[in-house]
This record gives sequence, C-alpha cells and structure tokens, in this order.
Amino acid sequence: MPQKYKYKGREKEYHRERRKKYRIEHREEYNAKSREYRKRRIKKDLTFKEKLREWNKKGRENFRIKHPNYMKEYYEKHGKKYYEKNKTKKIEQRRKWRNALRMQIIELLGGKCSNPNCPVPPEKMDVRCLQIDHVYGGGTKEIKKMNRDNYMKMIFQKIKSGSKDYQLLCAYCNWLKELDKRQNNR
Repeated sequence: MPQKYKYKGREKEYHRERRKKYRIEHREEYNAKSREYRKRRIKKDLTFKEKLREWNKKGRENFRIKHPNYMKEYYEKHGKKYYEKNKTKKIEQRRKWRNALRMQIIELLGGKCSNPNCPVPPEKMDVRCLQIDHVYGGGTKEIKKMNRDNYMKMIFQKIKSGSKDYQLLCAYCNWLKELDKRQNNR
C-alpha cells in the first residue's frame, strides 16, 4: 500500500509532517533563506521596526484599558516574592542608580562648592563630600513628603529645568550654614 493512504482523512497532518521533515533535513538552507528575507524586508521598509513598536504600544494600551487592575494584582501576587528572592541584587541596583543620578545632579550644579569663602581648596575637594543644599531651606519637609528615589528624581528635574533653589556645598560649608541658621533662630 502507498504511504499517502496511511493519512486518509488526515491530509493536514500528512503535509505538516512533510514540512517538518523538510525543515529538519534542510535546516541550514531554510534558516539562510529566512534570514535573507528578513534583511530584505527591513531594507525595503526601514520604518518596519518603528511600526512594530507602535503596534506593540497600541496593544499594551488596549490591554491596560481592558484590564485596568491586572498589573496591580500581578505585582501584589508575584512582586514581593521576586523582591525577597533577589533583595540584595535589587538594593545594589537601586544604590548604583541613585549614585549615578547624584553624580548627574552634581555635574549640573557645577561640581564644586558654591560658597566663595570655602576654606577647602577646590583641588582637594572630594566629590563624596559635596552635598546638595536647599538655598532657602525646607529640605527636610520635602524629603518627608516622598521616598528617597522620587526625591532625587524631582531635584534632578527641577535643576535641569533651570531652578535656582539648590546649590552644592561641601560638608564643612553646609554645616556652617546650618549652625548659623540655628544660632539666628534662638
């Protein structure tokens, strides 16, 4: 009996198995052809990646509209487990991110103590000793309103937009300013 009668009534299955065998036997050739096709497709339409990003974005937006509480429920269920499992890694990532943001803020503020009468010479100034100071005070109240990361982001955005509410002072000058403030309030 010929082979094809084995699949009588199951032609789809027969063709699927033939395609599968062909792909296995000619894997390199098949992969090369598909790679060439993808390259031609991308060259032909340079905005293909942009279109794909846009489609994905629309899909995510539609999903969020249909399932507004999905992510909140998901993180309540799985987020804590993941955080507990990778706690040290996440803490280290946060620390690195915060330090990088702090360095950007220091760079935007000039990278040196803004007190003209600073007794510490600029050559001997260490970046770790520089502190972000509120020119008009009130920093403690601001910090209490939000967590540390959001606070750093807010400062960065304000400075980037041109705010003059912040300055860099070395630890010595910052403490002198604080002590003067305390003496004047007595």
